Amino acid sequence: MQKTRTLLFQFYKPFLYYHLSFSGLSLYLLLSQGAIAFILALPLKMMGYVGFVFYQHYFHQREYFYYRNAGISMRRLYLYSCIPDFCLYSLLACLSIFIHNRYA
Repeated sequence: MQKTRTLLFQFYKPFLYYHLSFSGLSLYLLLSQGAIAFILALPLKMMGYVGFVFYQHYFHQREYFYYRNAGISMRRLYLYSCIPDFCLYSLLACLSIFIHNRYA
């Protein structure tokens, strides 16, 4: 499991700021507009994931062999990198909607 975490971090590290920027923009929309902005914020976050997959597939395709030789499938690598990010985003989105409704 330690090997998987290390490889996952190596895979996710170049896109950490990319995901944080999409999350920050989405959370800003939620804080400023409230729950109605969730209609815009969720597709914005999903577009970030699609951009992540396409960028990784188009520019870093040769790196896939490194992860496959280590015994990790690409589907598992994408899932393990996107699911914790989406769970954290969901938690922060609920918190920001609560803050907006509480103090608006």
